This record gives sequence, C-alpha cells and structure tokens, in this order.
Amino acid sequence: MDQQLIRAARRADLAAFLLRFHTDAFRIVGNSLVFKEHDSLSIRFGYSGYMRFSNQETGNSIDFLVRYLGYSFRDAVKALAGYTEPVLNSKSVKQEVRDICLPEKDEPPFTRVFAYLTIQRGIPADLVRQLFHKHLLYQEKMTGNAVFINSVRNFCELRGTNTFQSTPFHGIRRTGPLCFWSISSSPNPAAAFVCEGAIDALSLMLLHRKKGIQGAFLYAGIGGAANQQAIDFIHSRIHTVLAVDNDHAGQVCRDRNPSLEFVVPVEKDWNDDWVALQHHSV
Repeated sequence: MDQQLIRAARRADLAAFLLRFHTDAFRIVGNSLVFKEHDSLSIRFGYSGYMRFSNQETGNSIDFLVRYLGYSFRDAVKALAGYTEPVLNSKSVKQEVRDICLPEKDEPPFTRVFAYLTIQRGIPADLVRQLFHKHLLYQEKMTGNAVFINSVRNFCELRGTNTFQSTPFHGIRRTGPLCFWSISSSPNPAAAFVCEGAIDALSLMLLHRKKGIQGAFLYAGIGGAANQQAIDFIHSRIHTVLAVDNDHAGQVCRDRNPSLEFVVPVEKDWNDDWVALQHHSV
C-alpha cells in the first residue's frame, strides 16, 4: 500500500474524523472525545492518536480504527486519508445508527400535515412536497402529527397539527444530544444557522431567500436552545451562527456562547417573522 497514503492517515485529526462519521460512539469532555465503550480512552481534538489511561495504551489514528472500530488496516487508511468514505459495516456504525422508536407513518398523501404547514405556518407548498419527497417529513398515522426526521433516522421532532389545542403537542426523539434535523441550501454548506426547531429552520431559510441573502448554508433544528452539546458539535465542524428564539431561553443561550455570531428574530421566533412578512406582503 502507498506509504504516503499511510503517513497521511496516521497524521489525520482522529477526533474530527470520529465526530463526523461515528458521532454516537463518543461524548465530548472538555477538549477531548471519550469512547463510550471505554471511559478511560480519550482522543484530543487536533491530535492524531489516542490514549487509554487504564492501561497506558497509546496509538495513532489507524490503530484506533483497527483495534476499536472493526476496520481493516486498508479501509482505515483509505477512510482517514479521505480516499474513500468509511466502511459501513464496522461495529461502530452498527452502534451509531441504532434505531429510535419512530412514530408509525401514515399512508400518503399527508393531507393534515400539508394543510398545517402551508395554512398555519405559511410554508410554501412546493417546499413541503420537497420534504415529503426527501423523506425528511411525514405524517404520523395515529395522531396526524408532523414528524420531521433527519436523513440518518436518529432524530425526529413531532409537531401537533391540532390547531384547536391551546398548546399543540411538541416532542423530540433522538438517540443522543448530538443528533439534530437540518436542511441545506447547498451540498457543501460553508456556514450553519442553528435554530431551535425544524419549522424555524425552514422559516429562516425562506426569509433569507425572500431578502436575497445568498450563501451555502445549513439550517439546523436542534430541539431547543438548551442543547449545548449539539451547538458545540456543529460549531466543531462548520462556521456557526446562533439563530435561537427571541425570548429568555434564547438569550441565555446567546450569553452562554459569547464567541458565536448570532441573529435574533424580530418576533418570538423565525416562523412568526416569516408569517408576519407574508401578511405584510398581501
């Protein structure tokens, strides 16, 4: 095997690689990742190896993938060097994409969710259909709730569509705090706007389009302003702008992240701003 490729793999930033491809197998502690299977095994950000404090074992990035994640030497080298995507049959991936209890999917057309989002929330019909087509949204069979689900099926946000309730149902299901829902304006986004929920993420994207704000952006719904781990995770991978609500919880989040840029809705949240803009345009 090419020695230059092997050297590049050994020098790879192991923590950055693991955050991208094996998120749920680790937790962030300070400036390091800790392997959930072995709490004494730590990988520092910006470094190319690991340390297992319980037995003083050390190794480079290739060693870790082979010893702990079930990679072959060749697959580990290619993945770390960026030559190919990581193998999907490694034992870590099996742990990482474990199932969550997803709401039972109704048979299309998802008329109740479609009406709720287009009439009550002002989301354009073509965008709602796009979300259905991309399997990022569906209707729950039992309740008619809107289910926003991410592409790897480890996070979903539920929104009640019964507008006669004083407080419509809202729920989050996920395998861990680093999971979130997102939609992107580009295959290779250069910045992420972190919102509290999926509808706000969609609304901010629509506001940007309406105002002519162009860019390769990712719009994320993290399930609430208190989810600091998701904010840290996104920030570790991409330039991040906080776009949480204009309320006390949102301000606490902004105060907690003084190094991050932020944008604040005029109304309580981005969907309120989007709906208000539609009314003013009529």
